[in-house]
Amino acid sequence: MNESIHSASDLAVLDRQFVSLRRELAQKGLSLSLWGPAGRISDEQDATPGPCQLLGGPDGPCRQTAKQTAMRVFCERSPVKTVADDGPVVLGVPVYERRKLVAAAVVCYWPHEALGEEALHRLCDHRGLDYQAVTRLIDNTGLHSIDHADDLLWMLEQLVRTTLALHVATDDLDEMSGNLATTYEELSLVYRISGTMKLTEKPSRFLQHEMCQGLLDVLGVASIVAVVYGRSPGEEQEELTIAGELPLERSALEQLAKRAATQLNGQHLGLVENQIVSLPPHERGRLERFVAVPMPGDERPSGLLLALNKADGEFDSVDVKLMRAVANQAAVFLTNHRLYADLKALVIGVLDALTASIDAKDPYTCGHSRRVAIISRRLAEECGLSSYHAERVYLAGLLHDIGKIGVPESILGKPGRLSDEEFEVMRQHPGTSAKILNGIRQLDDVVPGVLTHHERMDGRGYPQGLQGEEIPLEGRIIGLADCFDALTSDRVYRKAPLLDYAIREIRKSAGSQLDPMLVDRLLSLDLVAFLIELREATADYQAVDSQEQGVT
Repeated sequence: MNESIHSASDLAVLDRQFVSLRRELAQKGLSLSLWGPAGRISDEQDATPGPCQLLGGPDGPCRQTAKQTAMRVFCERSPVKTVADDGPVVLGVPVYERRKLVAAAVVCYWPHEALGEEALHRLCDHRGLDYQAVTRLIDNTGLHSIDHADDLLWMLEQLVRTTLALHVATDDLDEMSGNLATTYEELSLVYRISGTMKLTEKPSRFLQHEMCQGLLDVLGVASIVAVVYGRSPGEEQEELTIAGELPLERSALEQLAKRAATQLNGQHLGLVENQIVSLPPHERGRLERFVAVPMPGDERPSGLLLALNKADGEFDSVDVKLMRAVANQAAVFLTNHRLYADLKALVIGVLDALTASIDAKDPYTCGHSRRVAIISRRLAEECGLSSYHAERVYLAGLLHDIGKIGVPESILGKPGRLSDEEFEVMRQHPGTSAKILNGIRQLDDVVPGVLTHHERMDGRGYPQGLQGEEIPLEGRIIGLADCFDALTSDRVYRKAPLLDYAIREIRKSAGSQLDPMLVDRLLSLDLVAFLIELREATADYQAVDSQEQGVT
């Protein structure tokens, strides 16, 4: 018997599954109630058909016989029929959940054999009812015969089974729909993250906006934390990336991350604590539960991903599975981004060394290409270009004079004015630069700026004689950067003039040689601080040059 006992709340939940059936049976003169094994009842009084409500009453023969019938169902574990003399017919069938007897469904009705004129008069007198009113109610409701009891018992058994099966199917469908919705959200998140894994994306932005915020929305947690480790154990750990509201102090979070990493110890599965043991009580704050999964790496994890305080219960294997999928994507992104950054640094380093070697042909232009590149990038940023576009402008500025590799040193270092023939040779270097770079597909977008940095707004520049907006923005930017560095640096034929003089010359050239919009952007900067920055950026060139001159 004990295996069938359910709590009152469980019985109430079960009873709600029979609301529709109860009301349908009431329209047929049949009263349905649900009984627990200890005699507890859960029924809906307003659905009780008229004869049972009036003639049975709360303590009348309907209730008493129904209770007895329910107890017989629990004892015999099979359908039961009770026919009382001059009373109601009561039918009971067992209600099973997962093969356990949990309740008895009991139907009561008054047969017309028990409600003859004499018997009905006695009942009405006994209960103080109006005979005519009860007669009209019986006529409107309809009565069943005692002979119908077996058929009604079979029907009740089938209806109970069908009702239970329908609700099981409905619950399964609801659960499946919920799982499908959750799976869709998870797949959408993974797909969305995959679509944003661009090598040019900054890791901090990717981790914050795409990964952490996305997980925060899908998992329904208080906060998501991403920890990215240095490339080697000796490197300092990068700053934490946090989405949502932390339930504990940042220092405690850092300790939690370290302890979780130690517990994981190279495992790729994950750590779940629905009851916190990794932190002492005074450090937990409002932290109730968390999940930690590693971001895998080649020799050691590249980071750690944590989810803190799930809103709707405990963390489970589904949550861990999703976090592992996202952590794996983050690890791939970080690995690729580091490789890309290494390759980019290598290329820039090689190009920097190449342009430095060209600048070194003239001791007065040491560091010129790097300074032009830095000035060009700053102007590009001031114009609102994207960080990627600004870096490409930097590269164009770095390579703008690479064509001077074909210009004799006697011309590059000549202290006086160039002859017409020498100037014609010098005029060839933008075209030579473009020819050198044209064979490198990855630098296609750099070539226009390199080729046109000596064009003028009035059309009197070279090599193509372009004017105004015909000159690419990159060319106009590098042209101004080249001019500014020339006016603020030492040359073989003069020392660097005062900054005020350089500013006056640049203003004078706005509109004729230089783009006036770019001139305004340049002159709006703190030029004194900017010049210091430029000198510091090329200090290594100056030091090497000084050493070489001393040796000479």
